[in-house]
Amino acid sequence: MTSQVEATLAYAEQFHHEDEIIHAARQRGLEMGATPVLPGGGAALCFLATAVNAKSVVEIGTGCGVSGLWLLRGMRTDGTLTSVDVEPEHQRLARQAFAEAGFSGGR
Repeated sequence: MTSQVEATLAYAEQFHHEDEIIHAARQRGLEMGATPVLPGGGAALCFLATAVNAKSVVEIGTGCGVSGLWLLRGMRTDGTLTSVDVEPEHQRLARQAFAEAGFSGGR
């Protein structure tokens, strides 16, 4: 049964495309030992941020920017994401990913 569940999850993850920016952030995160959110989880975060018309979101653990990118894409354009991480390098990489995606430091 476990292999069936794993196969189903792997199949479902293929439905959500990651652009180059998110893919690069994911690769950097994996290299740093972070566990970035998978594309399906990211799409769910984006959907939830959009559904509630999020203006303020707090994220604990950056995943080097992957989850934050999904959240920012779903949030209002005047929204603010507060992303914190105990690892300074993860936080730096998240800021880098946000800048690469065109999100200002004030978002």
